[in-house]
Amino acid sequence: MKVPKTAAVASGLGVLVLGVVLFGLQDRIRERWYLYQFRHGDPEAQRKAAQELGKVGSETSLMLLSEYGVRYLPELILRWGLPDLEQDGKSIRIRHPSENEYSVVGEAFAAIPEIRKRIGLAASQAASMRYLEDPASDSRLRLWLAQLLLLALTPPEKLPPGLQPQGDFYLFRSLEPGTKEYRFFHERKSLAIAVCVEALSSADQYARGGAVFALALWAGESDEAVRALRSVNANPDPYVGKAAAEVLAQLGK
Repeated sequence: MKVPKTAAVASGLGVLVLGVVLFGLQDRIRERWYLYQFRHGDPEAQRKAAQELGKVGSETSLMLLSEYGVRYLPELILRWGLPDLEQDGKSIRIRHPSENEYSVVGEAFAAIPEIRKRIGLAASQAASMRYLEDPASDSRLRLWLAQLLLLALTPPEKLPPGLQPQGDFYLFRSLEPGTKEYRFFHERKSLAIAVCVEALSSADQYARGGAVFALALWAGESDEAVRALRSVNANPDPYVGKAAAEVLAQLGK
């Protein structure tokens, strides 16, 4: 029996669509396996898993790898002052990652831009903002994302010299007011400030200092940021109290 041409075309399209769906599911199955290996494997398994996640990872992998990086390389949290500041005559102790942790962080950070490139800028930004909006997410990464959001909204002339716009790396690129991207970030500015205010009372030294750094960028325009800095300007931690006092003095607050 001769199959009508339209039916044959429809059947062919159906097979094509099914193939695409199955191919996508295959990537998600592989991603789940490599995520498990990254979470629970030894350093060698983690390194290999990170490499594979760079090829098949989705937004889930993007955030997990970012969590790992900020956990074991907390110097990524931008803080006021220098890491060799002294407190009570002693250098502040900084936990340095082990050799294995460094190597896994390296693979994770190599995979992150691969994932961003594949899923696209909009999807990457949306994933970061969903993470920022979730109070149950990792507090250190949440603060880092809040910092990056506030940096992206800060005019270039107000950025510290070391954080001037760096090409097309969107997290550190000052966004142009009036653009869709700027509006997307600006709608979440108050949330980012609130995350920073919350981090001022964190037990995490990196988070406290990072919160002051980010709030300092907006203290000239945000009464909430000024109130938060006033609340900690007597804190003995130089990354917090000393930095907050300096910011308020510069602003005449």
